[in-house]
Parts: sequence; structure tokens; C-alpha cells
Amino acid sequence: VVDIHAPGPLRIAAEELRYYLGELSGRPLPVVGPERADAFPGTLYRIADLKPLAATWEAMEANRRSGKIPATEVNVEHEGRQVLFKAFPYANVRFSVWAFLERQGVRWLYPDDHGDWVPAGQGVDLTCLPLHDAPSAARRYANFEMPEKSASESNDPAFLFWWRNGYNSTWGGAQRLALGG
Repeated sequence: VVDIHAPGPLRIAAEELRYYLGELSGRPLPVVGPERADAFPGTLYRIADLKPLAATWEAMEANRRSGKIPATEVNVEHEGRQVLFKAFPYANVRFSVWAFLERQGVRWLYPDDHGDWVPAGQGVDLTCLPLHDAPSAARRYANFEMPEKSASESNDPAFLFWWRNGYNSTWGGAQRLALGG
């Protein structure tokens, strides 16, 4: 579940989640807007847009202190029949999706269309939730040129491989463009 007018990074996070959950469950899953969510039974996976809580620096910090904006980069919660991906900024939403998928056994082995491994048909295990994680290092430095293409515009596996595997800094400066800025 993601708003149809959500920014690119959130829609791409929803597409990543849709694809891999479909592979894990053995059945296709749609991406739907909030207005259609009640029409679907079972577990709903919702991508939350927390940007309205960070309209200004002061508002963002106040919302972080109050717990409305999570303190950890990876934040996935289970509330009723919903699995909520609530993180800010947008890059952290994708990090949350990838961390959740890793807990399901998904691996990205090399940068190619067929470079992932998915335990297809095993289903989704929600016992890993809630998932709150902050990496021990702020950046995993790639001492090589990472692709400069923005992930907010692309789902190119050659680009996403590095981000999915925790590389979030490069000597080429891709971090200022990647995952929506």
C-alpha cells in the first residue's frame, strides 16, 4: 500500500517489496493506494511517507524526539494486519525494505537482472518484527566508482546491487544523488 502520488523513492520501494513478496509467497501481489487497501484480505504491507513530519528542521527534530519519526535507519513495525515501513528520509525506507527482505532469505549476489536469490514459495515470516536497526557504521565506503544513476529514477539491478548490500558511500559522489537525495 502506497499513495499513487507518493514520491519516486517510495513507489520504487513498494515495487521492490511487491516483487520479492510475490516471489516469496508464490503469488502475484498488487501495489494499491490507501483507498483500495480495505478490499484486500490478509496482511497489508504499507509504505509510510513521513516527509510531512519534517517540513522544517525544527519540526523534524520535535517529531523525532516524540517518536513520530523513528530514531533508527531501518524501521519496520507490525500493527494488526499491517506491516509498516516507517523511516525517514526516503533512503531509509528502502533500507528498511531491503533489511526486511534479507530477514526473509532474499540475497543480492551480483549486479545483474538475475543476480538475486529468493527462496521462492517459502512464504513470509513476520516473527522478525518489529525490526529496528541502525548500522554500526554511518557509511560502508566503496573504494570504486559506483553508478551515478539515481535510484529514485531507476530499478536497475546493476545500480541497486551496491545499495542493497550496504554500500552507501563512494569516492565518485553518488551518495548525493542516490535514493532520492
